Amino acid sequence: MTAQQIAVEAGAHNRSGCPVSVWLPWDYHEAKGALLTDETTDRKIPGQIRRSGSGVHVTWLLPTMKAGERRIFTATSLAQPVDDPGVVVANDAEEFRAEVSIKGVHFSTYHYGKQWVRPFLHPIIGPHDVRVTRNWPVEPNMPEETRDHPHHKSLWVAHGACNKVDHWSEEGKHGWQRHRSFTREASGPVYGQLTAKIDWCTHTDRKQFEEVRDMCFYALPGGERLFDVTITFRMTEGQVVFRDTKEGGLLSVRVASSMDVNNGGRIENAYGGINEEETWGKPAPWCDYSGEVDGRNVGIAVFDYETNP
Repeated sequence: MTAQQIAVEAGAHNRSGCPVSVWLPWDYHEAKGALLTDETTDRKIPGQIRRSGSGVHVTWLLPTMKAGERRIFTATSLAQPVDDPGVVVANDAEEFRAEVSIKGVHFSTYHYGKQWVRPFLHPIIGPHDVRVTRNWPVEPNMPEETRDHPHHKSLWVAHGACNKVDHWSEEGKHGWQRHRSFTREASGPVYGQLTAKIDWCTHTDRKQFEEVRDMCFYALPGGERLFDVTITFRMTEGQVVFRDTKEGGLLSVRVASSMDVNNGGRIENAYGGINEEETWGKPAPWCDYSGEVDGRNVGIAVFDYETNP
C-alpha cells in the first residue's frame, strides 16, 4: 500500500459532495482502488482510480466543508477496487441502450439505437424519484404532457445548422447522429462513465464529422444528482461551420411539462435573468429550470465549463 496526504481548501463557499480529482504517482498495476481518510473526522471515503500517464487519477466526493475550511485527506492505495456499488453502467448492446443506476436506483438510460435520429438520455430522475424531463415522445402514453417538438427527447446534443445540414429538427432533410461504438464503459464507487463515438451525418447518411461524447455520473448521496458531459468534435471530413441559428444547443434539455413556465415553473440564469424574456439566446455560466412535478418542487440546472469556446 502507498499513502499520500492531500490538502483541500473549501474556498469562499460551503462544499458538499463535490467531486475532487488529483494525480498521484502510484503504480497503476499495483493500485486498483483507493481509500481516503478525512483526518479531521477519521471518516473513510471511497476513492476511484483511473490510469493517467505514469500514475493514476484518484477521484472522491468531498464531505461537507464550510467556507474557508482546510482539511487533510490521506489517500491510501488498495490492491482491489472499493467494494461499493456507487454507480453502475449496464450496457445492453442488443437493445441499444445503457442504463445508469446510482446507489442501486435507476437514474437514466442512454438510448443509441438506429431508430432514433440522435442518441439521448431518458429519463432524468431527480430527488424523490421524480422525473425532471418530459417523457413524450419516448413514452407516448404518459398523461398530461405536451406533445410538441418531437425532437425534444429529454436530454440530447444537437445544433441548428452544421454547414447547411439541419442537426436540430426531425423534419425534411435533417441530419443524423450515428452511434459507432463505446470507447469506455466504467462503473465504480464514485462515478460511472460512458464515452461514445458518434458520426454526425447528412440526410443521406454521408459522414460530416465525429463527436466524442463523454458522460460521467457521480454517486452523490440522497436524491441529488450530478453528471458531466464533455463534447469533443473532430472535423475528419473537412471544415464544418456551426452556423448561428436560434437552435443553438449544444446540450439541450426538455423539462417535464408540469415544470413549464406557463404551468408555474421558472427559468433563471447566473445573471439574474428570469424566464424566456430575459434568458433566451443569452450565454451565462449556468441556467436553471425549476417547477413542480408530482407535488414536489424540483429542478435541473446546466453549468457551462469556464473554458468552453
